[in-house]
Amino acid sequence: MNAYEVQDIAQTIFRRSGADILSSPPGTLHIQLTEELDQALMNRPFYWQYVRSTGETPKPMQLHLKINPDAPGDGEVLHSGSPRFHQLLDQLRLRGRWTRLYEETRGIPGNQTGLHPWLNVNVKISYLCDRRKDIILSLGIHLLTGTVKDHFMDSLASRPLSPHLPELTFIMAPIIKPPSAFVRIKQMLMEAIDQGPDDWAKAAEARMQEDLELLDAFYAGEHELPESYEIEKKAIEEQYTPHIYVEVINAGIFYLLP
Repeated sequence: MNAYEVQDIAQTIFRRSGADILSSPPGTLHIQLTEELDQALMNRPFYWQYVRSTGETPKPMQLHLKINPDAPGDGEVLHSGSPRFHQLLDQLRLRGRWTRLYEETRGIPGNQTGLHPWLNVNVKISYLCDRRKDIILSLGIHLLTGTVKDHFMDSLASRPLSPHLPELTFIMAPIIKPPSAFVRIKQMLMEAIDQGPDDWAKAAEARMQEDLELLDAFYAGEHELPESYEIEKKAIEEQYTPHIYVEVINAGIFYLLP
């Protein structure tokens, strides 16, 4: 990805997120962040706690980015492999099927309570042939230890959750980054599918074979098979051939009490 594409993508993400682009000469970007972007990008949780607790007017920061490292002036270098660029891509995903929630807790004055990060991924596995079977899985992976929990959404039912970080709490920095956690979950899903029962697929192939034999019997008297034979054969194979489709329904980061 070249510098022009990086700048174009970054500008698009900032605009979609409601930020003001104060200037954008070639190779640089000067951005006035929104409150939401400041909280997501600038790592100032205690400032935003202070704003919420005092009612003070929030003052989101400005961001100076240099897509061209040789461009004049100060600024953070932005390229396709930089952490900041991946943060922006994460924001693009967040505006879709993504959530971030915090467990509500009453902190003790003078003490800070640490909330542990969990990545939750809810997926639908569809076993498809001439019949269909859908299975919904909710998996959570603890981003400090790598522990994986099934039925994760069920475990949240008794926990009060909020889109805002509660007072007198802080979030524990993840040891396992969300992209790596996604890869682990994907590997677990693939292993579960590979090791799972395949009797449904064998039964579908047996039904397909029966229909193909009936088709051959129907055209048995033909000296030259017409085009309709191949069309019907293809339709039977498409109807019965087993395949598995995995869809991510939604995902999110949950910061929970240990």
